[in-house]
Amino acid sequence: VAAIKLTADVFKKQLDDAGTAATSAADYVVKIGQLTVDDLVKSKFKAGCPLTTIALETAPDNEALSAACKTGFDLWMKTIEGHLERLTGKPSHDEAELILSALEGALAIARTRKNASIILTTSKSLAALHT
Repeated sequence: VAAIKLTADVFKKQLDDAGTAATSAADYVVKIGQLTVDDLVKSKFKAGCPLTTIALETAPDNEALSAACKTGFDLWMKTIEGHLERLTGKPSHDEAELILSALEGALAIARTRKNASIILTTSKSLAALHT
């Protein structure tokens, strides 16, 4: 559970750094995609999202791990939502859920293909919703 929290906190910091550097909501979404690609390529396609892996393998059998993963995902969604709201001036809960879920799915596909282009395509498509 502590490792899940640490992982969630590390990615939250990356999301915050990208949000602080972003000049628009579209730019923020592209930056999230790029940091996901950078981490995946750096690991030679071995590192996916630990929270997703744990959630898929343990939920709903292990309540403690499931709860820790939920807390981590909620942290990321709230972080994305906060930056989107700051950048757009509009409520962004649904957009944050869409961005996180789409990029998590793209990450899984990219990992199996050993090709990160789907992450960039997904982030650019999501960014287009904010232009």
